[in-house]
Amino acid sequence: MKKILSAVAALGLVAGVATVASAADLSVTGKYLVEGVYINHAGATGGALPADLPSDAYWMHTFQMLPNLAVNDKVTLKSDVRLRKEARFGVAAEDAGNGAAVDFNKIYMDYASPVGKIRVGRTPAGAWGTPFLNSATAASRIMWWPKMEGPVSVLLFTQKSTEADSQAGNDDQDKDLYHAGLSYKTDGMKVDAGLFYTRNGAVLNADGDVATDIVIQVAGSAKISSVSLAGEFAMVTGDKNATAEWDAMGALLMASSQFNNLSATAAFVYATGDDAATADDEGLMNKFGSLGKDFQPLYIFTGDTAGILNHDEKSGNTTAALAGDGVICVALLADYKLSDSMTVHGGFAYGLAEETTMADDDYGMEFDLGLAYKMYDNMTYSAHFGYVLAGDYFGAGAEDIMLVSHSLTMKF
Repeated sequence: MKKILSAVAALGLVAGVATVASAADLSVTGKYLVEGVYINHAGATGGALPADLPSDAYWMHTFQMLPNLAVNDKVTLKSDVRLRKEARFGVAAEDAGNGAAVDFNKIYMDYASPVGKIRVGRTPAGAWGTPFLNSATAASRIMWWPKMEGPVSVLLFTQKSTEADSQAGNDDQDKDLYHAGLSYKTDGMKVDAGLFYTRNGAVLNADGDVATDIVIQVAGSAKISSVSLAGEFAMVTGDKNATAEWDAMGALLMASSQFNNLSATAAFVYATGDDAATADDEGLMNKFGSLGKDFQPLYIFTGDTAGILNHDEKSGNTTAALAGDGVICVALLADYKLSDSMTVHGGFAYGLAEETTMADDDYGMEFDLGLAYKMYDNMTYSAHFGYVLAGDYFGAGAEDIMLVSHSLTMKF
């Protein structure tokens, strides 16, 4: 009798799994991107520069797939699969896919539970609020959006950044991030507030305790008549290490409007620099590494090729010199739609160091010109030209910076 019951139970389980599997719906989106880049010199990372630096030119491509498996109306499995990610032509390791045939960069499950949405796995991370200070990546998280009615929503999550138990005399040297976020959204307005608390067991503070730091960010957007406003404020406090604490802040303000086929944007960017006379680290970019790799309103100042205010990921240069000096920048951006398939872009910016020991704080002026041509519904060709009149911050005789790039993007 037990064998019969076991067989019936097994058949029931198989039937249940088969029913769920048959109801699953798999969809896949993604993109393939090919890009060519030229910069007249690679190495504009701040401080005094030689008058003549070598140029750099390269091709790279990205192939990315985003599978979405809807198991049922409550459970979804999502992933970010990369066969290449900005792999440069002719670089052996990147041509070979860095030794990995397939990179499951993200894989996580969403569950619409009775108490709210729950997300578990290797989830998207590094992006919050506006693109300012965002560097999208992946992280191991358990996330919960409690079920709520009305314009207010809440997000809570814990992130395991480093698992290092039982090391150094069985001390807990894990690095963990905890987040509590609150959002308020109505027609025409949205406000987000987030607290990010990091506990780094591998670092001790001045009291010999585990180092902790707090990042507070507030972002908002609103539309008043024909003008759209957006902004973000960030503040960092707490322990950096045994001898210093964080005391940094920054902000982004943007206003944009649409005039028939013309869209125009004015932006102000502020990030504190580090005053070497104090023990605390006041460099906002020292904490975030840059203004955010996803924050790229300008081709050179905030692009990821020149390494001025964001990382130069291809040459290996970082923002180490500029990160401690911070930035004050104003920018004007415009896009004009010539036709349904063609758009031109223009940009101007002027930047200064917020805090510097250099003789001058003038980063210089940037001029941008771009073109986007929609060849098909899913294929776009883009070309970009950027030029920076190097300021006195970079030293006498510093070379102006010129960047030219073009790309072909196919989405599916």
